[in-house]
Amino acid sequence: MYTPVWLGYILYFVFKSKWAMGIASAYLVFWAGPFTPYFPLCIAITLGLKKFIEKTKGRGKGNSADNFEDK
Repeated sequence: MYTPVWLGYILYFVFKSKWAMGIASAYLVFWAGPFTPYFPLCIAITLGLKKFIEKTKGRGKGNSADNFEDK
């Protein structure tokens, strides 16, 4: 499970806070569902980081190792 879920359930058992249990359960249900934004976020962050790294290394616009030609 996820850290916020563990924390919410621990707070529930220590302080008997129904609010903490509700928030923890809602968090778990949302992120465990099949249509959450988790995977699109991961893909977008990965592509953004790749583009940033290529830009900072000077590999942008045709200066890639994939375009190597024997001279």
